[in-house]
Amino acid sequence: MVTQLRLTFEVLTPLYLGGADQSAELRAPSLKGGLRFWWRTLNPIPAKREKNDPRDGLAKKEARIFGGAGAGQGQAPFLLTVAKPLAGKGVWDDSLVRRFDVRGNNGLPQNGLRYLGYPFPMQDKEREKQNKSRRTCIAASQQFELVLLFPREPSLPVRRGLAAAIWLLGHLGGAGSRARRGFGSLALIDWTGPWEEMKQLPLLHPMATPERWLDKYDQVRRVLADWFIDEAKEEVGHPHFGPETKLILGETGHAKSDWAACLNEMGLAMQRFRQLSQPDYGAVKNHLQGRGLLERTPERASFGLPLTFRYRSLGGKSGTLVSKEGDRHGSLLHLRPTLINGRLYPLYLRLAGAVPGLDTPGRVRGWPDPLPPLTVNAMDRFLEQLKGVTRHG
Repeated sequence: MVTQLRLTFEVLTPLYLGGADQSAELRAPSLKGGLRFWWRTLNPIPAKREKNDPRDGLAKKEARIFGGAGAGQGQAPFLLTVAKPLAGKGVWDDSLVRRFDVRGNNGLPQNGLRYLGYPFPMQDKEREKQNKSRRTCIAASQQFELVLLFPREPSLPVRRGLAAAIWLLGHLGGAGSRARRGFGSLALIDWTGPWEEMKQLPLLHPMATPERWLDKYDQVRRVLADWFIDEAKEEVGHPHFGPETKLILGETGHAKSDWAACLNEMGLAMQRFRQLSQPDYGAVKNHLQGRGLLERTPERASFGLPLTFRYRSLGGKSGTLVSKEGDRHGSLLHLRPTLINGRLYPLYLRLAGAVPGLDTPGRVRGWPDPLPPLTVNAMDRFLEQLKGVTRHG
């Protein structure tokens, strides 16, 4: 018997998702990848188990739900399709962004929206040089539907895993470029299906106040902890819900149509905090000029790698910090608006896991030797000075 789930999402902030030409379109594989990510946050288990451990590793468990390329893994037990594509597209609107230009007490220009979306105008300039049209995005306030079809009745682990991943994507996550910095934020508006597990995870956007949202969030977290409690005892590097997890919800809401103000509020908080860390900027510049090599990984690496410092005084030369193990180590910190009673509230989520630059030391791209780990976790210091209601774990 075929089982069907129908999911309705609303795009809260511009969604930069597309194919090779970067033209905006909803892509089922990318959305499925988002579900994988949030499923993993509830499964902090090693990729492989010891030979005498009867439990499966992360890859085998994940393949049973999402499919895999490994031996004997095969396809996912469901087909995901976009049932109601979106039509409304937009582009980076610099006139909108300029509304938020200010100058800080330190005399430096500040703009939280531009800070969070800095790659987009740079990409447009590069595309203009190549005689290409500007990159398009899926505009905010639109809704779309996803359909999940199961040819056979799924098992309990599959039902729980998918229900949890869908709920987390629609309350804490997003899709596309800069999703961890507020763009492409999604709200799960409605879902229908025959699973009892869905009833145990209530949708939170109708909650009357942020306090009620947080109370319901705590209830959902307890359900998820019960579903995944055996695996939550493990310690691994990938982002997950663990003892270090922290959620901060802002107390002031914005109209849905004013998503830019909500993003600007969050971006401005981060930009102002980072501008206080000027020694990083100067230390990397001296390193590039050979005036004094870096003694350790700069503290701002804890927000995620790669991290690029650009210097106009050096003719546009830049220095990029990357992970010791590769070019990228994604941030544990997710910023996004969340929908509560028709308004958008700033939400900051810090997942547990390996901290960039601390648990995985960085290096300067082009230089062979890794740097010693940072001594100050700037990401956690940033969260400590935020104002709002905090929930742990």
